[in-house]
Amino acid sequence: MVEWVASGACRRALDGERTIALDAPEWHNGNEWSIQGSAEGAITGTVMGLTTPTPVVLETATGQRVHSNDSKPIDLPPGEYELSVPALRFDGATRSDDRAATASGKRRAAGERSDRAKRNRSIRFAGPAEMHRQNGTLSVSFPERTPIAIGSRRGQPYPEPIVVPRTPAGIATAITHASSAHRSVGPDRSHPALRDHPPLIEFGEAVAVPETVRDGTPETGLRLSVPESIAELLVAAPLAYYLGATVEIDDRERPVLSGPGGFERRFRPMPAFQHDAAAMLRRVFLLDSITRTIDPGEVTAAGGLALDRLAIRPGELADATPAERLERYCEVPSRRLRPELPEWHLSTYVEPTVENARSLPYLLENLSLVYLPSASELDGKGLLRRSLDDFYRAEDVASVDRLEPELHAGRAHGWLAPGTPIDVFKSSPSAYDHRLTYDDRDPPLDVTVVFNDSEMGGEHDRVAEIYREGAVGLSANVTVETDLTKRELATVLETPNDFVHFIGHCDTGGLCCPDGSFPTASLDSCRTRTFFLNACGSYQEGLELVEAGSVAGAVTLTAVLNDHAATVGTAFARLLTYGFDIERAIQLARRRIMMGKDYAVVGDGTHALTNAGRRPPAVMWLQEREGTFRATYEVAGTGSTGDTYRPPVAEDDRAYLQGVNADPEFARAELLLVLRDSSFPVIYDGDFHWSTDLADRLDD
Repeated sequence: MVEWVASGACRRALDGERTIALDAPEWHNGNEWSIQGSAEGAITGTVMGLTTPTPVVLETATGQRVHSNDSKPIDLPPGEYELSVPALRFDGATRSDDRAATASGKRRAAGERSDRAKRNRSIRFAGPAEMHRQNGTLSVSFPERTPIAIGSRRGQPYPEPIVVPRTPAGIATAITHASSAHRSVGPDRSHPALRDHPPLIEFGEAVAVPETVRDGTPETGLRLSVPESIAELLVAAPLAYYLGATVEIDDRERPVLSGPGGFERRFRPMPAFQHDAAAMLRRVFLLDSITRTIDPGEVTAAGGLALDRLAIRPGELADATPAERLERYCEVPSRRLRPELPEWHLSTYVEPTVENARSLPYLLENLSLVYLPSASELDGKGLLRRSLDDFYRAEDVASVDRLEPELHAGRAHGWLAPGTPIDVFKSSPSAYDHRLTYDDRDPPLDVTVVFNDSEMGGEHDRVAEIYREGAVGLSANVTVETDLTKRELATVLETPNDFVHFIGHCDTGGLCCPDGSFPTASLDSCRTRTFFLNACGSYQEGLELVEAGSVAGAVTLTAVLNDHAATVGTAFARLLTYGFDIERAIQLARRRIMMGKDYAVVGDGTHALTNAGRRPPAVMWLQEREGTFRATYEVAGTGSTGDTYRPPVAEDDRAYLQGVNADPEFARAELLLVLRDSSFPVIYDGDFHWSTDLADRLDD
């Protein structure tokens, strides 16, 4: 609930998150104007002007975004306007759960979109007016006393889709308008609060761009010209989207980025272009992050000193256009920049097809790098591993031939291409489409544990307990089912569920039930959002669930030992309830066993079951050296790229950019206090622990 508090000329929004201040000199109460769509009471008054800290977004009453990229005043003609202030935490980070559930709270049928939307603080007024940005503050002045209303308003959900032909030119048009999702064309665009979901892509005979999308597409003056190739377009998409560049098809061998004033950057032809585009995006993103007005300067392990090392002066860029700022960024020597770059969060390897281009809006929302897929047969060690599999697996267990992928930058890797490589999540266009059919709703979540194997009772009992108890305040309605028949299991999967944890066996015919094998391909539709099929060789069954309606799930690639399955299953359950996305949860859980690569993720591995704790989860890597403990504190949040965090160290109150690890050192007593303060995963000497358990062990 938002409470607006008046203090002199200042109005402040208090809602348990960051205080949003609005200075309004000569404020007079009293008018009847309200904010459309407000679910909470607005306060109204008349003013001669107002001032508020950026970032804010200015739109007309019809939803047309008004972009400004320098400190020069902008004259606003008569008409209605609305300033939208994204909800931020006190440390400048976005709320991770600011997308509201629908009014009904119910699930939609497969293929029907969710109406999830961000709730923002809004300030509504009428022009004419003059708007001016300077020193991280936005000011609006009026020629006479003018009524305003301030309150809370639900923003628009996904924008209307763009319709384009199935051609390179059509894909170029869609990429060009993806940047309409930006709330700012300045450095603040690096913060996730200032990036909405890009418009979805649909295919048709002719181009149809919704007016709100067309009007919201910024004109930065930047042009990215690429050859007539789907591969080049896919690789170029993240860079073009982030820069707000117009993408053009040209008869050339190598892509070129150009701008006003003669700026030009020529890239190498494919396949080198994919690395050049990724390097340029990482360069611009970092420099935006350390010059923006949200947590400026303190976003690397060495804090604000990065600005000095890179010879960047934010004040010099205050009046710069996007093209001028990009040109200045390109002058920073790579040898200075390279040590400062955060580890990138996600790369997706995409087969260059028109159909896969339809998934670009989802990849761009996550700010994933895009590479072309390349993989090879497993080497000698991999062949030995496969032989060990054959030693203990049952004859009727379904298994797949695994590939060794060529991986590039990224903590997590997605595979939108044929084949089954290790160390990546295997996604599909269906997985991304199904994200639209589920609400990001508040707890309690609906969790079903299916126990179809009497030999794995230990996992059954512990997993159910974990989901019931929750972690970091997760609230869940947990249902435990045992010995389900084929029809009963189908009913569970067809019933709305946030998560289904299946414990049992799987053979070439499907998931094992008392009355036979159940093939998930027989489902007409699946209403289970996420799942874990902890059964031997469940990979294909998991793929079928994703195609039938799920977003993502964990599976096994071949046979697994019962005790291994129980160990991974209980760790995975706890990591999932802690807030990790499915890919990161399985990465950490499988460290508990030697045969960890037998586990994988199908669907959109960046999907999280819950946003527990309202901030991305963290993991600590810990080593003991000569009586002290050296830690690496890593925050993993694929959906909040550009956000910042502060490590749990009293002496360090700097804001770290996600992707940059904090590296504190602790004495034993100090470390025990940190480990006991909250429960989080710790990798100590290569082994997986929970912090509270490790504290007891180290104390002994």
